[in-house]
Amino acid sequence: MTADTRQFVVAVSGRDDDSLTTQARDLARYLGDARREPARVAFSHAVTLPAVVKTLLCLRETHPHRLACTAGSVEEAADRLRTYVSLAGDPRALAQHGIYRTTVDRSVFDEPDDAGDRAYAARLAAEGRHRQLARLWAVGYPVDWARIYPDLAGERPVYLPPTRLSRRRFWPDPATPPAGEPAPPAVEPAPPAATGSDLLGDLGDLPDVLRRQRLGDYLQRQIGLVLGYPDGELPRTDQGFFDLGMTSIHLETVRSAIVRDLAVDPEPSAAFDHPTITEFVRYLADRIEPATTGDPTGSVLAGLDEHEIDSLSATDLERLLGEVV
Repeated sequence: MTADTRQFVVAVSGRDDDSLTTQARDLARYLGDARREPARVAFSHAVTLPAVVKTLLCLRETHPHRLACTAGSVEEAADRLRTYVSLAGDPRALAQHGIYRTTVDRSVFDEPDDAGDRAYAARLAAEGRHRQLARLWAVGYPVDWARIYPDLAGERPVYLPPTRLSRRRFWPDPATPPAGEPAPPAVEPAPPAATGSDLLGDLGDLPDVLRRQRLGDYLQRQIGLVLGYPDGELPRTDQGFFDLGMTSIHLETVRSAIVRDLAVDPEPSAAFDHPTITEFVRYLADRIEPATTGDPTGSVLAGLDEHEIDSLSATDLERLLGEVV
């Protein structure tokens, strides 16, 4: 079989200089391991240059701090990223290696791109001038990557190390009451959530809307646990697993918990096919059979739509749930 020798632009961005350098270092290490030690990288066979490029160019948000280069293989992409890390802070030296690093706070190209812009970028790609495309993107030129590389439409995205996000907490410290005034009463901790067979039994008795809410709470707790979230904080339900910072090891840990607690064995590709908590909850809910007990309370809850359930007070919702389970 003929080797794929196509050249592509490899583009990475970050919210600040440190996150960009960290992302380049993590990505270089990951791509290098995928080739040198494939056993250490989940789905290493899927880490091809077109899949990597599609994930970076078409499926990630663009931030102000940018670096771009070109590569014709995964190995070359990893080598270019390592070069960036070693020369970060020296744009002239980077440019000599075909690596372009700029910060685009506000691009002169911020206005909507027109047909001329798109045609020019497409012509550069057709002529094989990928370095010029990398240079233009780095300074803020609007590039429609789906049009530049139409062959990527058939490529499946691949897991890559996520952009590092700041998870510093910005909650104010608790107010200290004036001298002589009693401290406010402590809030009693919430009762522990059901796990294992108890959770599975609860889910089977719930109507679909409540089942999904309970599954969402469960997944948030499991993911927050493996990612080390502080008490009282939970991961967002609309953010991709990999953007939350999950690795293949984290995914396997959560998958094992799902098998144990829900008696559901997700397919190996389930996290890719349903890449957020919201989407994965739908997937799990469809695989958990509802109980058919004919319980009248369950029928009452089943007759409520999602808006009506959301409008219930915490007391009413707890009472109804208690009657069901």
